[in-house]
Order: sequence, then structure tokens, then C-alpha cells
Amino acid sequence: MSAQPTPQEKLAELPGDHLVTGDNVVVSDAAVTINGAPEEVFPFLEQMGPRSNDPKKRPDLGGWPMGAAVETFLPTEKRGKREIDPSLALKEGDIITDWFSGEAPVEAKVVEVDAPHTLVFESTRETKNGRKMNVSWALVTKAQEDGTTRLQTRLRVGSVKHQKLVGAIGGVIDRALVAELRDGINERLAGKPEPSEKGYKALKVGAAVGALALAFAAGRKVQKARGGKD
Repeated sequence: MSAQPTPQEKLAELPGDHLVTGDNVVVSDAAVTINGAPEEVFPFLEQMGPRSNDPKKRPDLGGWPMGAAVETFLPTEKRGKREIDPSLALKEGDIITDWFSGEAPVEAKVVEVDAPHTLVFESTRETKNGRKMNVSWALVTKAQEDGTTRLQTRLRVGSVKHQKLVGAIGGVIDRALVAELRDGINERLAGKPEPSEKGYKALKVGAAVGALALAFAAGRKVQKARGGKD
């Protein structure tokens, strides 16, 4: 299902809009409907942050509550928690590692929390040529008459050189991530059990087989090269 926002949602003013302004700003909106009231949905958003096997390096937060279709390919310790832990609730001023950490983790600061409706992050990212881009990400919940929640997110990126390209790619990625948040939270609210590790184990086996196949092919090429020289 799509995470496409309505025209009205795209035009609406959201918390955090003032954090990234200027002419070269890319704005990406996503919106989904989740089967629960904001009071049920927001706690899963409020504890989002990377899981950690080494709390000495960074705290172990609630992970990203993705759907089973994604989590089946992740090890258990990297999956989003399926229960609410009040001690993990983010507070204004908290710093978390952003979605994609890599070798040089990008840190995001929590600048606004108004439970159960508003959560806003901001961060600064550096491009390969040393240019800095300011980023804000707002998550806003709104109760619906049928008891569901409309979750709207807005990603704002400043100082963007190729606005159309970044907007197109960023919009697709952002909406895919928000759609996964919807699926993951829906599953948790419905009490669905955590997926088995069969998918993750199959992925590991496939990667190992692929590596062996590549090594075998490389060895054959070396043998042929040596045979030609002889």
C-alpha cells in the first residue's frame, strides 16, 4: 500500500518546518493510516532508535518497528522491539544514531516531543565535497473518527544542489520507510508474533554460497591465465 499523502496534508504546516528553510530546500511528505489510536501508536515512534549489542558505545533503543516482510531477513537483536518500554521514550535533547549509520554514524537530535502527537528530529549531514546539509524529520499523528491514526511525516533537506533528483529519490525512500513503520506497528498492535529466523539464516547461507561461487570463478580465471602463460 502507498504512503502517498493527500494534497491537503502536503500543504499543511507541520512542527519542525521552521528548522530548515531557504531556496534550496527539498521537502518530502509521506502519510499512512495505522490501526490504532495515537496513544497506542506514538509509544512505538517515541522509542525508535538503533539496537545495540554494545551499550558502552551507544544505548540500546527500540529499533525500527518494521513489518515481518523485512524483519524476517534481520537477526533478532536488530529487529524493532515488539513491546513498549517506557524507559526508552525519547526526550527533547536526546541524540540518536540516524537510520543509516555506516562507519561514520549520522547523529540526529530530538528537538520536540509532544506525546502522543509530535516527534521532531534534526541533524546535519556532510556531502562528499564537504558541503553541509541541514535536515529535519517530523512525525505527526492525528486521530481519525474511525479510531485509527493518520501518521504524517515530513523530511526537509536544505542546501540541496540537485533538488529534483534528490526530491525524487528521497521521496521514494522516505515513503517506503514510512510504509514499513505502518506495517510494523500494525503487526505489533495486532499481537502478531515475531517472525522466525529462517529467512535470515537462508540469507546468510545464500551469501556464503555466493561468496564461494565468486571465489571458485576467480580461481578458475587464475588457472586459465596461468595455463595460457605456460
